[in-house]
Amino acid sequence: MGNLFLWLLFLVYFASSFQYSFLLGGANRAFLGLYKAIPESHVIAYGEDGEDIVPYFEEEALEEDCRAYVVDALSVYHLEASLEFTWKWVDPYPEEGKHNYVAVRMKCPILRFCEFDKTLHFQIVRYQGERE
Repeated sequence: MGNLFLWLLFLVYFASSFQYSFLLGGANRAFLGLYKAIPESHVIAYGEDGEDIVPYFEEEALEEDCRAYVVDALSVYHLEASLEFTWKWVDPYPEEGKHNYVAVRMKCPILRFCEFDKTLHFQIVRYQGERE
């Protein structure tokens, strides 16, 4: 009887560990999927007339697309996440009202006692070398 209880306890532990690692892996895949050109596609590098300008992020569209991506990616795992965006302008070219740096923080509760909480940092950097 004692062995049966131990095996049952082991089975419950194994199943809950599997569920935790499965959900954590899904949240991490959704988080790392934000690298897939979402921020890069929201960089404004040219003015309306085609002239060169100091590049900056298109904030509202970037936030909207990141949220849509995360909701879609986590729907498979029946998880929900919250995204927080921190915008800054990083030197050398200060620009009023526009930002060339964003930190995207994703928080996602996993099961009852754990939470996925990571931050990605994106910064627009101009290429300064020679092109061939």
